[in-house]
Amino acid sequence: MVIPVGSPFSVQHLMLLTKQADGSVTSRNVLPVAFVPLTGRH
Repeated sequence: MVIPVGSPFSVQHLMLLTKQADGSVTSRNVLPVAFVPLTGRH
């Protein structure tokens, strides 16, 4: 799973979460991002 983590309207971190065969989950900080909410018709 790839998700942005952090407060809206500020720098967030793109995190890569990977589920291993044994059920454990590892996470890796990929890079800083800035996601903005969608506006208008979608």
